[in-house]
Amino acid sequence: MNEHHDTSLWLLAAVPLGATLVLHAVFGPVPLVWLATAVLNLILLILDSRQAKNEGNGYSFWLFLSGLIIMPFYLYRRTVKTSGKYQYLAAWIILYLCDLALLQIL
Repeated sequence: MNEHHDTSLWLLAAVPLGATLVLHAVFGPVPLVWLATAVLNLILLILDSRQAKNEGNGYSFWLFLSGLIIMPFYLYRRTVKTSGKYQYLAAWIILYLCDLALLQIL
């Protein structure tokens, strides 16, 4: 697997939910946090899509669309298609559970 592709998947798995954790910690459970996460997901999905296309691992529009709706499914399909390593999906799940726990505390 290419180093850049690895980086784009890590960014996609960690940055939106990491930002969500920080925003929830600072501002509490406000609706704009969801919007910020959606925008970050869209930007990083586009970057990952371009990176995969440049490496010759392009994928269908439906997989891209699934990333906008269900990120874990997208990460799973990308992992199966490229490397078979599930650390991206595991990182996303851990961050998501941390965010849910934080929201329960707030």
